[in-house]
Amino acid sequence: MLSTRRTIGPVMTLIGVVMMSGGCESTDSSASLGAASENHPNFFVANRWIDDDNSGGASYEEFQNANKWMFRSDENITFVSRMEAEIGANVTWQLHAPNGDMIDQGDRTQRWESTWRRAYSGPVIDLLDQGGSGVWWVGWYINGIHAGESAAYLLP
Repeated sequence: MLSTRRTIGPVMTLIGVVMMSGGCESTDSSASLGAASENHPNFFVANRWIDDDNSGGASYEEFQNANKWMFRSDENITFVSRMEAEIGANVTWQLHAPNGDMIDQGDRTQRWESTWRRAYSGPVIDLLDQGGSGVWWVGWYINGIHAGESAAYLLP
């Protein structure tokens, strides 16, 4: 059982979903997200993306260890979403440390109706150095409306 001694609202709900299903999937229809494509989650965490077919475009199968929950300091990590929104929508993300502090953020304009997005992608040790072990999560937003989370438990 994981310790959640200090987490914030969305993460408490997310931990229950992750522990029961092994992954992260949004059920929030207010952000106009479609169903997860090909029975894969819209929000998850993986070790990295490798463009196996050299297409320049991502597919779920190209995310190494997609839907992983625990990561150690000697691994890489990438927070992923499959955003389904109108072309021109503003897609933003915020990376949060276990204590709730926002560590990083980014935004993009939606260029296709459905596209893969990656937030932080890099060594786990860099995140541990900034905010310690515990549940790290990325909040995803479409035009300022919460769309879902990608979360992982980072270990030293």
